[in-house]
Amino acid sequence: MLFALYPEPADLVTSIHRVFRPPVDAEYARQHAHLFADLNEPAEIDLRVNELFPYHYDWVAFGKPWYFPTVAEAFFATGGEQTLALPARFDFRRSARSFWTAFWHYTPSHKRVSLAVGFVLALAIGLAGEALLIVHRRSSFIRTRGKALIAEDVSAAL
Repeated sequence: MLFALYPEPADLVTSIHRVFRPPVDAEYARQHAHLFADLNEPAEIDLRVNELFPYHYDWVAFGKPWYFPTVAEAFFATGGEQTLALPARFDFRRSARSFWTAFWHYTPSHKRVSLAVGFVLALAIGLAGEALLIVHRRSSFIRTRGKALIAEDVSAAL
């Protein structure tokens, strides 16, 4: 299923790495600073960013369910100190809808089919493994008065 989502798994590893070490390119930001030079308020900057770089889900923009782009791939500008703040109240339904939209609604149909087939195959392999384990356990319990196993006893138990 991972290969259905990420045909190049290195992209997922790279994105996870970038979460902890964001690829900040100061030179790229300086080259594009003129786009925001006439703005003073954070709300104005936010509007300009949304005008110049409209949001697209990662499936649409990068062909992956989740991707952490470089500065060149998605413009990055900071103004002052940045902090991470968790919401005061977590809305599970809103988050679930957002997840559904981002990760399923925009998933290409061929990826959906790959995920479904992968899930069914993983389930079948898991069940087959459990069945073999049960058969192995049953056969190990078949004993005939301390003597070696007899083929008829094993086949009768199966």
